Amino acid sequence: MPRQSQPIRGLAATELSLAQEASLTRTLTRYDSELFAAILNDLPPGTVPPEYARAGSFHLLLAHSIWGAALIWASIEACLPVPGICLSQDLRILRPISLGQTVTATVRVIALDPARREVLFDCHCMDETGTGLLAGQALLAVPAESFGARTSQPPDRTLTVDGVCHGTC
Repeated sequence: MPRQSQPIRGLAATELSLAQEASLTRTLTRYDSELFAAILNDLPPGTVPPEYARAGSFHLLLAHSIWGAALIWASIEACLPVPGICLSQDLRILRPISLGQTVTATVRVIALDPARREVLFDCHCMDETGTGLLAGQALLAVPAESFGARTSQPPDRTLTVDGVCHGTC
């Protein structure tokens, strides 16, 4: 079934203001973690024997913390929305992200340079209890003018890597 296109409007550098903020909350499922691991060509948490996970430092199945960085980027792109080019993203991993954890990524504009069309964001991810997971900053080059476009719905979440299906193939 063809997916419907949807209108989007990207904000320009001049339309952003200091302290402007956006958040996005997602729960990391095993399925999402396996897809992310496949993209990274790494072992998904589901392949780690549970007894190994319990014996580790954190005593649980950990996911890729870089998933939180992707959630930060999604909050910039989808929630503000600011289509831009990431010039840098500097993040510290404060605590690991685990399967089933609900994570909120929040970004806040902390510096604007309209002449260079650059925006600096304070970025952080917290779990459902308010515990910090990631913290840092992202610098984006953004368009000089706002624009409208049409985009398709996100694709089905399936992925095949080297002939191995990760998802619903």
